[in-house]
Amino acid sequence: MTSTAALARPAAGPASWVSISSSQYSRVHSHAARTD
Repeated sequence: MTSTAALARPAAGPASWVSISSSQYSRVHSHAARTD
């Protein structure tokens, strides 16, 4: 799953990580009905 891969890469930098993580967070919560 892409969110796992993205969240598993904090080496990209704190700012990037926050950006990725908030983007993934909203995606996951948008599709809360389907938990892959």
